[in-house]
Amino acid sequence: PVRDAGGAIIGAIVTGRDITGSKHAAEELAWHRSHLEQLVETRTAELASANRALSQRSAEISDLFNRAPCGYHSLNGEGRLINVNDTELAMLGYSRNEFLGHKLTDFMTPESSEKFRREFPLFQATGKVCNLEMEFICKNGRILEALVNADMIRDEKGQHEIGRAHV
Repeated sequence: PVRDAGGAIIGAIVTGRDITGSKHAAEELAWHRSHLEQLVETRTAELASANRALSQRSAEISDLFNRAPCGYHSLNGEGRLINVNDTELAMLGYSRNEFLGHKLTDFMTPESSEKFRREFPLFQATGKVCNLEMEFICKNGRILEALVNADMIRDEKGQHEIGRAHV
């Protein structure tokens, strides 16, 4: 308000500002936010669906691996068991906990263990083993004679990652 010398209001000073642009910008921002939220919801639903499909496929592959007619195991670069299928465990009589983490040679006859020690560096160099005769000691003491075939899995730098074998 504008007042006179006696304090009475004699007028007013008013200012105004055009907020049309700000309102449009706020509306556009709200639209973009809503659109992004819809995109995120859509993408989240797509990812959830893809994860369900991958999980189902993984279960199918795991089932095939475990029910294969021959034994499969994987070794790390030190020759330690990092994976094994149910078929091989059944052939040898060990539980997964009794088998994994040990060196494969822990389950071989002394002769086969020595053969493994001689052949493993060659396997690491070539990435292949074909029809190598080995003798495994089953949990009940029985000797299991097996032909071992193996392939090396290498990382992107060509370094030994894991070896997979079937018996």
